[in-house]
Amino acid sequence: MECDFDRNSRTNCEAGVMSQVVLLIDRLGDNKADVIRRLRVTASITVGDAIRAIERGEPIFRRCLFGRFDPGFPDRLLEFLEWCERNSVSYHAFEIRDDERFDKANTRNYYVLNAFRLEGIIQTIKASIERQRRLGHLESGE
Repeated sequence: MECDFDRNSRTNCEAGVMSQVVLLIDRLGDNKADVIRRLRVTASITVGDAIRAIERGEPIFRRCLFGRFDPGFPDRLLEFLEWCERNSVSYHAFEIRDDERFDKANTRNYYVLNAFRLEGIIQTIKASIERQRRLGHLESGE
């Protein structure tokens, strides 16, 4: 099964090749209400869209991982993945390029995300941004 851009991918990502995340949840189980509620907070998706995607085994979303339009998304996603891991909610998250097609049947070439890996990516990006700010202040003489 292949997944093209969803209705939010281009509006959430700036021009160029950006890192995106694809999220799948295997089944809702006993935590159905909590999973759906947390998905709505994490990615602003509707209850119906989330349930349909999970029931069909399709990606719940494909979104820009870091972007100006929703800078809080990586932290919300991290919180969601940590919650899933604590509550034994089976998920699959992959980091892919903006220009890649997602193929659920062939995921071995995608970078697998979990809470630990995502936290490292977030910390690295934040450190890089802070380093750039400091360099900018040094170069401007401030």
